[in-house]
Amino acid sequence: MSLVYNRDGLSKLKPPVVLQEFVNHGGVIFKVYVVGDYVKCVKRKSLPDVNEENLGSLKGSLSFSQVSNLNCVERSGDSYYKMMDLDDGKTEIPPMKLLVDIASGLRRAMGLHLFNFDVIRDDRIGNRYLVIDINYFPGYAKMPSYEHVLTDFFWDVLNRTNKKEIDLDLDLDLDSDTSGCQNEGSMLISSNADVDDGSANRILVVDEKENPIQV
Repeated sequence: MSLVYNRDGLSKLKPPVVLQEFVNHGGVIFKVYVVGDYVKCVKRKSLPDVNEENLGSLKGSLSFSQVSNLNCVERSGDSYYKMMDLDDGKTEIPPMKLLVDIASGLRRAMGLHLFNFDVIRDDRIGNRYLVIDINYFPGYAKMPSYEHVLTDFFWDVLNRTNKKEIDLDLDLDLDSDTSGCQNEGSMLISSNADVDDGSANRILVVDEKENPIQV
């Protein structure tokens, strides 16, 4: 991936490419992990903000492997490192209700139960959040307590699958028993044949447990 600063940098890219606007976001990215109904948000270091006043002096583009990788990002000044210290208590997690709503919408739209998405906060407008990436089955090793969360999720999936199979078997058994009762216990027989007492059109109600009774 590359961060492109000007037309010269854009012209040097080899198509096909996917373009995405860069938004200053305080150098912090929020990675939201979804496991079924479970939603967990963690803070990660990201690309630093770009000073628009310095765009003219920047090179055409800057390559990097991923948004949260800072190995090839030019860094300077103590203030930058303090800003990147995500344990300073100053970087707030987005509202959990917002993240849960986004996760629910993506889950319904994609039909997935295991995925994650990346969110940034617009540095110009504090309450504006942007979803910049969606990954199916991400690396959950980076999510706190992932072992327990994934174990509980797969155990629940297994139990629900087994329960559905048992319920289906019971439904089939009930349907079979009901069909048998209807065939054996609710049979109406109409006959026009002559009987010993000379009457006609006898109707027999056959009961499963009793002998035939004439009515």
